[in-house]
Amino acid sequence: MLCHNVLQYADDVGAVVKAMCHALRPDGLISVLSVNRYSEAYRQALQRLDLEAAYASLDATSIMTTIFGVSTRAYAGEDLRQPLREVGCSVIGEYGVRCVCDYIPNNDIKSDPTFFAQLERLEYALSDKYPYYLLARYFQVIGRKNAWQDKGKA
Repeated sequence: MLCHNVLQYADDVGAVVKAMCHALRPDGLISVLSVNRYSEAYRQALQRLDLEAAYASLDATSIMTTIFGVSTRAYAGEDLRQPLREVGCSVIGEYGVRCVCDYIPNNDIKSDPTFFAQLERLEYALSDKYPYYLLARYFQVIGRKNAWQDKGKA
């Protein structure tokens, strides 16, 4: 089950996670992906070169989307552990997605095949390496519905 770039728009994260996990069979997997609140200060400082905005976003609980121009809730991976556990899922993995790419302000260089290959190699290396994955633009949490979990209660 995929829940990618949804939770930041939801009013009740627990209810969304509960509904998603209810549909899972025992041992079923759920992948949750969302904008990482820890990344906003880095995005403001490194991509936009706006140090005041970076400072102001250090404790942000919401992030303004650049595509839709709306304010969304800001989460980090650890914010999803408890809601998953409450519905009978075990967290089996946490990853960073786009650990470096989004902070490189020059998008043209990303089209260079040599640079892109090096960037891809670095991204894979950082995606599950502590503490680097904590600063990625997106976080991913993978959960597994416990086999013992009563499907009617999840």
